[in-house]
Amino acid sequence: MKDITYYLTLGRRYLLISILCWIMAAYIGLNIKIYNLSESIGRRMIYSAFFIAGCLILVCVFSFILRKNRRAARLLVYGILIVCVAVFGFVSTLYRRASYDSVQELLEKQKVLYCRVISQPESSSTEKSVSFIADVYKAAVDEKITDFSEPCRIIIYSNNSNGAYIPNEGDFIIVTRPSSMSKNSRATTKGGFDYNRYLRQSDIVYTCYSRTTKQSTAAEVKDDGFSFLYKAGSEVRRRIMESANAYLYDQDEKGLLIGILTGDRSEISNKGYARLSKSGFMHIAAVSGMHISYLLLFITAILSMFHLPKRLAAIITIPCLVIFAAAAQFTPSVCRAVFMMSVFLLSGILRRSSDSLTAIGMAALTLIISNPYYLDNASFLLSFGATVGILVFYGPLRKVIPIVGKNREEENENPPEVRSGLAKRLFYKSVNFLSGSVCLSISASLGTIYFMAKIFGSFQWGSIIGNIAVVPLTGVIFIFGAANALISAVCAPLAYFVGGAVLNPALRIMIMLIKFFSASIFNIWLPSPQPSFFAVYLIICIGIYAMLIQPRRSRRTFE
Repeated sequence: MKDITYYLTLGRRYLLISILCWIMAAYIGLNIKIYNLSESIGRRMIYSAFFIAGCLILVCVFSFILRKNRRAARLLVYGILIVCVAVFGFVSTLYRRASYDSVQELLEKQKVLYCRVISQPESSSTEKSVSFIADVYKAAVDEKITDFSEPCRIIIYSNNSNGAYIPNEGDFIIVTRPSSMSKNSRATTKGGFDYNRYLRQSDIVYTCYSRTTKQSTAAEVKDDGFSFLYKAGSEVRRRIMESANAYLYDQDEKGLLIGILTGDRSEISNKGYARLSKSGFMHIAAVSGMHISYLLLFITAILSMFHLPKRLAAIITIPCLVIFAAAAQFTPSVCRAVFMMSVFLLSGILRRSSDSLTAIGMAALTLIISNPYYLDNASFLLSFGATVGILVFYGPLRKVIPIVGKNREEENENPPEVRSGLAKRLFYKSVNFLSGSVCLSISASLGTIYFMAKIFGSFQWGSIIGNIAVVPLTGVIFIFGAANALISAVCAPLAYFVGGAVLNPALRIMIMLIKFFSASIFNIWLPSPQPSFFAVYLIICIGIYAMLIQPRRSRRTFE
């Protein structure tokens, strides 16, 4: 009899295939052209419900017929269930599209909006107006008040003239007579840039110009219960920005430090942003799993001073990760990283095993269900692509490039005079670190090469080499930058010392590396794939996963 681990592994495999099928169906539902979507979505949901019900009946029937051939019955059942998952993913995506359109049409008719500002206002290039992001909780037109079951995120452009009220992040405001700008955000030509669709990647469904904006009270706006997260995240982000502005003098260094710590790239100059993109090091200024790992190391170092039990330390760590995600404004990459890390920490608390691919699959599914437009988001695609590439390809690559000096038993059999000394051990560790870093970079590149071609039209091969130095340097900047933000609130002279002795040199070296690897010689042009090729890409991913990840069999058998 087969070990139970075989069936568990097989179950995880079918779960991941089901998730990929959902993603494929969501992508099709996102890009298919359907006119009068709001009118046809109800009919399509009814048809889909009958289809899924019919499939479930077939599952029961064929399971009974093929009860003697368990392998065939299992494959047939899984196949029908996967089809049901794909149909449900397609219909739910259409429903999400229709809900975005209906909310946008509703907001276009409103004359008063009750909102809460969730971003710091930014001045326009002409400095005649400011723009900020706000959550709408309530709207009114002709004395008819509409309460939203969940807040709608919008962008507001407000007048910046003398005497005009400019809100701060966290303020409650009332917007009267908003002028809709969403109709002008749609693509006017086939294949043109769809700014409206671009905004929906960030859950923004409406853009307007505010003629009159005034401060309101929290009593006029329904609290969704998560305001403390936004406030905590805003406070952390404010503390980091104040620390960077106080102890760093170069604008490029300030912008890069803020980008590494919070993922906010608005402080980076246009030239610096272009260099980041050309060098392939954009990931250092987009909070992802790498930053969460460094944050976890930082938190663990602080908690270890109190000698807390591991389970209690994990319980304390999870809320800290969520607050940091709020400081990074809950971008898809940070949500993915925090979700996966929380799963691993919870598995340790509950003393259960965890699976990396299953965790990242569930994270991707959760985000896509909440907003299918994440499939157009560069941060989402590159973050998940890099992580999946590392999880799938790093192991096979390490087998091709084995660890040098790994066999210590043979070393111990030799006499003391023959055993490797300190210099040889350092050499082994250096070589293994370099080979591991190269394998890590290659694995991440294999996972993102399709999305690099789709988004940027090029492949930055220099980043494979540059990441050997950039990744650990990013860790130094992140840890000391976070520590400096905490130290600045307690001891300003020590913060000045850390900023001058550690952060300044590290940031200068990082900028030099970015400038060097942004040269055109390190870029390879790639043809941009057609949108329909995404389905082919997912099928290839399923095939590679099925070939590389085999169900594990135990040597023990149950009688």
